[in-house]
Amino acid sequence: MGMLNSLISTKGLMCMINQKILSSFEHDLKLYPNSKISEIHKRMGDFDLNYLRRVIYKMYDEGEINRDGEKKNMIYFIGK
Repeated sequence: MGMLNSLISTKGLMCMINQKILSSFEHDLKLYPNSKISEIHKRMGDFDLNYLRRVIYKMYDEGEINRDGEKKNMIYFIGK
């Protein structure tokens, strides 16, 4: 899991938060494929929207998730 290594801080609390975000996000995408960031954020609730965006964009850049569409219609999913 490449994203996990790049987000984990040396501090224990940040490590726990990042692991929680990543596992929650991946679980959400498996249950609800083809989701917009706003939909994911509504389901996850407790996380900062801007931080969630950074995580999603970084995972896309590293090839861990895929996306389709443009701008406000962008959807994210795992796999091809």
